Amino acid sequence: MNPKESKELVAQYTEALTSYHEIEFKYKNHEYSLERESEEQYVVWQFELGAGTGTKIATVKTPEEIFELKCFDGKTILEIDNNVTDAIVF
Repeated sequence: MNPKESKELVAQYTEALTSYHEIEFKYKNHEYSLERESEEQYVVWQFELGAGTGTKIATVKTPEEIFELKCFDGKTILEIDNNVTDAIVF
């Protein structure tokens, strides 16, 4: 992903999360959900494909911190973006 694309993705995801939208996507054998739980808490959930339950794998205070997390097989969301499937914001 080039720097312009990274900047656009960060802006889109940040806007969605601050507006209490959820971002869901699949990466490898998991589904992930990024969401805002409260005024100062954003979380990353990981689900096994096809399973109904998930695990909270990260909690941060700002949406920008999500882009620094290396919780996707040791990579950040920007590093895996080209391998993400079924991404949706709702």
